[in-house]
Amino acid sequence: MIRIFDITGKNGGIVGRAQKTAESALSVADAQDAEIDIYFIDDARMRELNKKTRGKDESTNVLSFPLASTEASGSTFPNPERGTEYRGEVILSPEYIMRKNEDLSHMVAHGVFHLVGYNHKTMREAEAMEALEAEVLRGM
Repeated sequence: MIRIFDITGKNGGIVGRAQKTAESALSVADAQDAEIDIYFIDDARMRELNKKTRGKDESTNVLSFPLASTEASGSTFPNPERGTEYRGEVILSPEYIMRKNEDLSHMVAHGVFHLVGYNHKTMREAEAMEALEAEVLRGM
């Protein structure tokens, strides 16, 4: 289950594309049972969030907040009523993404892959994650 929240109220036109991209990314990662939240926020809020969570006083394109237990042990919070497992939140700044001429679908997929356990701390991890992102984008 994917829930999308447009906090700015300005991005209704991209919600459908974000939904489709997130569904594709979960499918590619074999995590269709994942439950995630995606938020669209403005640049000012993204800058505050980036500073608070990463110590960087600047806006950014995407932040992902996987559940701590997901990264540490592979476990999640199950929702037996829906047969899903809550994985976390993806926060996007469409304003930043557009200003930097980046691809929204790419940023959505990138954020979703972080929620299901992928990372890019090493070259090998980065290459694996980039290959999955490319697979999603080819299907869009």
